Amino acid sequence: MFNIFETIAKTDFAVFMLGLLGIPFYEVIFKYVKKCNPKIFSIACVILTYIVLTS
Repeated sequence: MFNIFETIAKTDFAVFMLGLLGIPFYEVIFKYVKKCNPKIFSIACVILTYIVLTS
């Protein structure tokens, strides 16, 4: 049971979840900031979040 929590706590799992849910999540956030292309905004946010998670 503790192995599951250790896996979730690792950065690799966070990066996996970012890849899985990042772009749709940031597309929803984009609906509140409508001055640019939603795909470009989402991809840029995912890249910046990846950099923050891995550093």
